[in-house]
Amino acid sequence: MSLSGALSNAASGLAAASRAAQVVSSNVANAMTEGYAPRRVEMVSVSVAGEGAGVRVASLRREVDVPLMQEHRLARAARAAADTPLEGLRALERAFGAAEGEDSLAARLAGLETALIQAASRPEDSGALARVLAQAEALTGHLGDLGGQVQEHRGAADRAIAADVARMNDSLSRIATLNEDIRVHRVAGRDAAALLDERQRLVDGIAPLVPLRESTGPHEVLRLTTASGATLVDGASAARLDFQPANLVTEELTLQGGGLSMLTLNGRPATPDWGGAGPLDGGRLAGLGGPRRPQLPPRAR
Repeated sequence: MSLSGALSNAASGLAAASRAAQVVSSNVANAMTEGYAPRRVEMVSVSVAGEGAGVRVASLRREVDVPLMQEHRLARAARAAADTPLEGLRALERAFGAAEGEDSLAARLAGLETALIQAASRPEDSGALARVLAQAEALTGHLGDLGGQVQEHRGAADRAIAADVARMNDSLSRIATLNEDIRVHRVAGRDAAALLDERQRLVDGIAPLVPLRESTGPHEVLRLTTASGATLVDGASAARLDFQPANLVTEELTLQGGGLSMLTLNGRPATPDWGGAGPLDGGRLAGLGGPRRPQLPPRAR
């Protein structure tokens, strides 16, 4: 090997090592960056006329454990589906109060019952009758307050669904746009790792809302579906969710009666149902609609 060839080989090795050092430093610097996947340098040897001519960086590979990531996303969705109605039930529990609390519904009912017993034993006592009236007025006023709080919680859930739907639509649209950008970069032979990181961050962001599954096609274009198989993103096309929150939620408004909006996916009904088989079941959106009926394991035969 000539001296110039040896120097060329050494220079290529130094260039490749320098690139590898840059990647390592970038991995360390972004260890806590949301959506960032560590890069790995892949090198190949170079030969000219059968002789070694050094080394070059062939590509940068993102290190992602896709099955583990998908299981993590499904677990986040399942937790959100359980925690969301639980938070609402806890708020209602605080409103009704503990049974031993002086201002609880149970205490007010007990107070009215005691006043009625005392008045029944001494019907001539005007003071006892006055206490019955006071206890009854306090109870009805408290029931009215509780009714208002229940409707406020229903309204808050309605508004939260609308906010989550807007977030889903924005993220799905951006994921579809990134799919096209990634395809263009891959076809042109350019590095698309940063775009892949951004796409992963967006998918992770909506994972608690709906259980998601992903698959990739040529040029790492993503296809995103719900756990039940409804397509959310396919290449550069994104699905659209629609929901119209009620201006004021009152006790007579129901989904079945038409007073509350139905959640739709591409114009088709997608409101989570009690059977657990809806296209958007299993995440925070389902949890905002109320607690799900428990799904029992299949019976052994």
